[in-house]
Amino acid sequence: MHIGDDDLEHYHLGAVFGSELGIIEEHILSCAECAERAMEIGEYVDAMRAAMARMKPPISSAGS
Repeated sequence: MHIGDDDLEHYHLGAVFGSELGIIEEHILSCAECAERAMEIGEYVDAMRAAMARMKPPISSAGS
């Protein structure tokens, strides 16, 4: 059984806790396929965060 993409995304975001965290980490260490997918998903999440940060409108100083 492999780790699902949603679970790998939550893992990268630091939103996995308790025994589930241990299960995911242990599986990633023993499964090259899931380790590769975890890395790819991490890169995707980081790219989306960076893109969203660039899209934020500048804070207006009007009215100050």
